[in-house]
Amino acid sequence: RIISLDVNDEKLKVAKQSGADITINSAKEDPIKAIMELTGNLGADAVIDFVNATKSVETDMQILPRRARVVLVGLFGGSLQLNLVTMPTRAYKIMGSYTGSMTDMIVLISLARRDI
Repeated sequence: RIISLDVNDEKLKVAKQSGADITINSAKEDPIKAIMELTGNLGADAVIDFVNATKSVETDMQILPRRARVVLVGLFGGSLQLNLVTMPTRAYKIMGSYTGSMTDMIVLISLARRDI
């Protein structure tokens, strides 16, 4: 399932129209609690963070299970403190990406929907 988070209902509407299965307004409800409930406390296998702000990445890190991936795309910026024991014990991957277009993103979402 594709779960989209934003603080703007209009952006969430676009996300739903673009293929998101579930949308969560993180200004109106706790996104960590909502995602954990939706996934049976498993968390997200992968996160694509288009904001890349301190608060959004902190949320990302709290919903990642072992061996999950997070891709930071947005350029908002900020900082993130990590417990260095967490990296080897949870074995997640953090990647940055700064290339691609809206068309590339539509293709990416399509691939994700087909579990590719």
